[in-house]
Amino acid sequence: MRHTGLALLAPVFRGPLDRVLVRCQRDPDLVLLDVFESIREPSRQNALYERGRDPLAADFGRTVTRAKAYQGAHQYGLAVDLVFHLATGWSWDEPVPGAWERLHGIAREEGLEPLSFEKPHLQLAGFDWRALPKGPEDDAGWLAWLTDGGAYPRG
Repeated sequence: MRHTGLALLAPVFRGPLDRVLVRCQRDPDLVLLDVFESIREPSRQNALYERGRDPLAADFGRTVTRAKAYQGAHQYGLAVDLVFHLATGWSWDEPVPGAWERLHGIAREEGLEPLSFEKPHLQLAGFDWRALPKGPEDDAGWLAWLTDGGAYPRG
């Protein structure tokens, strides 16, 4: 299941992200950016990791992520994927040349970092999954863990 809500994002990430989103709404070339995915269950992360890695599958070689569960920022509430939401649907193609770079510049100014190989992805600058406690592997346990504060307790 793809989550788009921001309520369970870690507070340390949510503030900078809110500032990025406000700035995007003021920029005519970035106003179409919207949250495609925020938090992500461990099972979904692992399924996305497997995509493109089966040599017998038609999509072999077209991977979508380099991270397994808890090796990426989405399970910790420290990342979002922002994608252009056009009248025709979601688009990973920038409607205006340089739009991704403009988004990345704003994100860096607000304490977030993009990934060079995954343009829609923004995460907390300096994120290192090896330094954080791993949550439960099952999705229900993970959601309870994240709701209770996960690696970043809520106030």
